[in-house]
Amino acid sequence: MNLLLQYALELAMIVPAAILSFLPVLKHLKRNKSVIFLFTAAISLSLILAGAIICRKTGMVSDYFIYPALVLFFIVYCWLVDLDFIKKLFCFFNALALCEFCLFYTVFLMAPYEGKGMGTPLLPVSGLLCLGLTAVIIIFFFKILTTELSGLLNEQHLDNIWKYLTLIPCIVCLLINWFYPREASSIMEGRIRDVGLVLAPLIPLMFLVFYQVIWLVSRQTVENEALHREVHILRQEKKRYLALRGYMNKSRALRHDFRQHLRVLEKLSRDGETERLYSYIHELIDASDMYDERYCANSAVDAIAAYYTSLGEKYEVEISWDLHLPEELPVQESDFCALFGNLMENALIAVRKLPSGRYVNVSARMLSEEMLGLNVENPYTGKIRYGKNALPRSKKKNGGIGLSSVSSTVQKYNGTINISTENDIFEIGVLLYARDKSPAD
Repeated sequence: MNLLLQYALELAMIVPAAILSFLPVLKHLKRNKSVIFLFTAAISLSLILAGAIICRKTGMVSDYFIYPALVLFFIVYCWLVDLDFIKKLFCFFNALALCEFCLFYTVFLMAPYEGKGMGTPLLPVSGLLCLGLTAVIIIFFFKILTTELSGLLNEQHLDNIWKYLTLIPCIVCLLINWFYPREASSIMEGRIRDVGLVLAPLIPLMFLVFYQVIWLVSRQTVENEALHREVHILRQEKKRYLALRGYMNKSRALRHDFRQHLRVLEKLSRDGETERLYSYIHELIDASDMYDERYCANSAVDAIAAYYTSLGEKYEVEISWDLHLPEELPVQESDFCALFGNLMENALIAVRKLPSGRYVNVSARMLSEEMLGLNVENPYTGKIRYGKNALPRSKKKNGGIGLSSVSSTVQKYNGTINISTENDIFEIGVLLYARDKSPAD
């Protein structure tokens, strides 16, 4: 019975490993949290009891059971979590590395009291100490895993480097397994135990530094992207300002010559030269044809609309604007303009491929004091492929470019995205809420 308890306590490390692996992905679960908790608990307890019984009856080393058990658990984990495979792999090995550290450190702490041969499970007190260490690790890393790491999983700009980040916990797991002593007595030789007790705590500290470095790099990248968006908006506003200044100069010149034009018109009218009079009037109209249209009260959004209007004229695309936005938006101006620009870029790319019927319909308005709605509609040709996030994913097809950035902005403001592709019309609707508001409010 005592041996069965020893095996059970040793295999019980599956429980804290499961907790650590689920903490960063609580916002990405496919099922209700309570259901997943009960389901995971049932599987973990079943594996612990079955493993303890099998190991006791066969005398098998617990490692031979726990490795296939971890593979089975990872399969279940992938089924329950809605994330890219590489991100799930990172979270899983991150939890495994922290638990292996606890087991590794327990062996060094309890080596003088173990003194048994290879393959013998830890003493019950050692097993309880190991579980206690994992509880401390969970408490210490709880906020980091549930906030910082969870937030990093949502950062679109990190998607291309997760495969490299995943290597770190994987390498740590391999190194711990390589250095893991197979016999407690071997630790007591020389100063191995003393060195291990001093150096082993560097492993969780290394993970702490690792998380902070990734977090800081991510924040810096976000700030750089925000700065880039603001610079892009300023450039567009500068183009609009230069165009307006040109129109104003042209208008000033027309006003200066207005008296002369009136004299010419008077003479042509008095002389009855109707055709020359009409021709002269049309020349004046063409010369004074100014583009000074305002699309909405917000100057940044107005500049974006003017910019894409000029592009629409260049590519022979008819753009219909219905913008009713106030001077001050409930969301950050640079975020909305980046989202707005991405959707307009997608729409123009899509309709430029059409032989005819090139148009884009755009509407934006305040649905309440704290809720902003934007809708872009355009015809398209070809097949649209969708990714796991239900957004178009192929850059070679219509509607896919920049949508990852759009999705990130929508998540930032607790918003929603609705996409329709009926009758070869691509329509995307976005709702954004003020940062301190949500649909539940």
